[in-house]
Amino acid sequence: MAYAFVWSFYRYGLTETCATCCRVWDRDPTGTGTIGGPQPVNEIKLLDVPEMHYTSEDKPNPRGEILIRGANVFSRYYKGIFFILISLSIVLTTSLTLDEKNTREALDDEGWFHTGDVAEMDSYGRLKIIDRIKVRNLAYQSLALFDR
Repeated sequence: MAYAFVWSFYRYGLTETCATCCRVWDRDPTGTGTIGGPQPVNEIKLLDVPEMHYTSEDKPNPRGEILIRGANVFSRYYKGIFFILISLSIVLTTSLTLDEKNTREALDDEGWFHTGDVAEMDSYGRLKIIDRIKVRNLAYQSLALFDR
């Protein structure tokens, strides 16, 4: 009899974070149902959402909007697209117009990217997504979000 072992990984990321910013680590037997903790390049914190009754004081685990900061997080939007500081930045910035309104909505003054996702953080620093604050771009959202 033959057995096949398959390792599956739960990850979380957005276009604005260059894909993965959280990950469940290999062989974490208690990580099921979470998106894991932050990648080494990222800082993550939860912001209170009082209108939805989510706070960092919630028991047994703090809850709030996921905020992400790090080297892989975009720096600004250009005409509705994101831009990450890379070696091509000089070439790209000469031909694109800055979208300041959307950039201000997504990034705060300290460089934290506001994802719009609400999560609960367990005692190991792993996140579990439990809600959504807003839908930024309806064209790319699942219709299941509107069936609630």
